[in-house]
Amino acid sequence: MRRTLFFVLFLSILIVNVFSGDIGVYVCVFGGANIPLRTEINDSWSDTYLKLPYYYTIENDYKDSITNYYGIEVSYYFLKNSAIYLSYNTLKKSFDSEYKGKYPNPILPTNYRDIVIEDDIEFNVYQTSLGFKHKFTSGKEFFGETSIGLSVFHGTPTFMKDMNVGEKDNHKEVVLKDIEFFNTHYRSIGVEIGANLYKKVYQKLMFGLELKYNYGSFRIEKIERDDLIVPLQSIIFLVGLKYGF
Repeated sequence: MRRTLFFVLFLSILIVNVFSGDIGVYVCVFGGANIPLRTEINDSWSDTYLKLPYYYTIENDYKDSITNYYGIEVSYYFLKNSAIYLSYNTLKKSFDSEYKGKYPNPILPTNYRDIVIEDDIEFNVYQTSLGFKHKFTSGKEFFGETSIGLSVFHGTPTFMKDMNVGEKDNHKEVVLKDIEFFNTHYRSIGVEIGANLYKKVYQKLMFGLELKYNYGSFRIEKIERDDLIVPLQSIIFLVGLKYGF
């Protein structure tokens, strides 16, 4: 009888210790700055020009910049310090682009004409993440977590696919006719790792800071040319509001 009472008491203490605390659903909205870790991308190739046995070369340089990042997250604490979460985020990508072409003169193939075009490219990357959270602190004032999740990135990277040019002044120079862009929607799988610290401001309403690391990429396949890899690796600084139910 004593052993049974002792076991029941021990089990009760264990249940209270494991399941007590901030168990429940938490909703968080956040926004901040996305800082890319790889800022420069180069894409170059050679191809036939005007159906003659001459070749032109094109070199595209893209420079990534700091942009905004925002989203919403729902997490469920099924244990005192363990939760699963689902988030949906939007990352804006912005590139300063420079297209540089060298075109041979059809009359004098050794004489190349240069053309340089500058452009700005912007597109959104959408990220859905599913993962686990671990609470490393939870008191009357602060609520802190670490997290790791699997992410699905998708978006339409509008990088340059080709340049069409025309002749001018009896083949002395070339002028831009139009630019063709990629318009395929891509998906890829990546990883996100994060940590945050929130301060309780009113009952279960909290305000805090988050730090995330994203790892992933888009692979743009090209026929008879090297694939273009668009990196999505970045460090993200966020501020957010979290509320528990």
